Amino acid sequence: MAAARRSQCRPAGDLNAALDGLLSQKNETLRVAALQLASAWKLTSLQFAAQSVARDGTESDVASGRRAALEALPALGGASDRDLLLEFSGVGRPALRVAAITAPGHARYGSSSRRSAAAFLSGASGDADAAEIVRLRF
Repeated sequence: MAAARRSQCRPAGDLNAALDGLLSQKNETLRVAALQLASAWKLTSLQFAAQSVARDGTESDVASGRRAALEALPALGGASDRDLLLEFSGVGRPALRVAAITAPGHARYGSSSRRSAAAFLSGASGDADAAEIVRLRF
């Protein structure tokens, strides 16, 4: 994944169809890889699939698939992605909020981003959750 981001090389062919097929798999490792590649290649047509994985309440809050979806949203763009990420950063279980707040690109949402991080930190009961936000955000 790092090579895909650094080199900005993309294979030929229909990447959307290939990754969309992987996103529908039950294998979480495949779904995470597909989300990371969709993000690296900025395949905006997969934003709704990423939103679906992020909203998937059947996965645990800290499941790598759900976290990968939250991390992919800023790169896939769109107001609905922004709104979803800010929604998850403001409500829900602590692990899900931390994943949303620490997602790459969340900070570019300006004052909304800062408010969600500050609100979480002011009510954080676990030192580990607060430490992760402080380490990644400031």
